[in-house]
Amino acid sequence: KIITLVASMLAIALSVNAQFFVGGNLGVEVAYAKDGLFENTDWAIDVSPTLGYEINEKFLVGVEFEVGGGAVSKMQTFTWAVAPYFRYSFLHFSGLALGAELSVGAVGMDPEGGNNAMVGAEVSLYPVISYAVNEHLILESKLSLLSFGYQYLDFADLELNKLSDGYHSVGFGVNRGEVASLGVIYKF
Repeated sequence: KIITLVASMLAIALSVNAQFFVGGNLGVEVAYAKDGLFENTDWAIDVSPTLGYEINEKFLVGVEFEVGGGAVSKMQTFTWAVAPYFRYSFLHFSGLALGAELSVGAVGMDPEGGNNAMVGAEVSLYPVISYAVNEHLILESKLSLLSFGYQYLDFADLELNKLSDGYHSVGFGVNRGEVASLGVIYKF
């Protein structure tokens, strides 16, 4: 009961000064590879609606829902992610802000016509540049190439109902192929 009461009081206290926002990002990736006799152009596009609260000028929390598609090794894919995040803006100058965003989420990929799917989790830290056009509209860019993160994926064979041992990746730009994504936020 005490934990519920404290959590409720904290939520009310934060919401007094908080501003609700909605927004979204668009990310595009194109990669070309040539290996001996084979040439391959992979591409992907994702749309990421976002909603959350701006607690004050420096802090905001939200959740991002990503859906996308593309072609990897000439196979069509569908991707998804759900990632709650926390953003801290540490430098402000004439409407321009530089910050960092920490997200923790669930991810998945389903190849079209294939028997394998991937599901997993990721933790990422992104640099973010934003520009406040006015008090309600903010343009932003997540610099995915400079992100640092960890991603774990399980490969599932849907025909055999079997999971693999999994795949781990850690590093810069580890879970995003795009260089940057562009987005907009509207604060109410």
